Amino acid sequence: MKALVIVLALVVPGVSWGEVLFQDPTGKALSNAIANLSDKGLEESPPQDLGLKQYLMGLFYIKGAPEFRVEKKLS
Repeated sequence: MKALVIVLALVVPGVSWGEVLFQDPTGKALSNAIANLSDKGLEESPPQDLGLKQYLMGLFYIKGAPEFRVEKKLS
């Protein structure tokens, strides 16, 4: 039975869903969105923008964002 479960897990592909936040290969739209964002705007973003907020905070931690008092994460 365990072997069957393992074989099924290997054969059946994993399914995942993702949302495209910025359809922008040059990065200009993302740069503009960050430039137009304020501390208060980020904190007070509506619940439907949670994915965008998490995405931007991740970018801030990777690249650093002194205007939002976020230092670059080195480790």
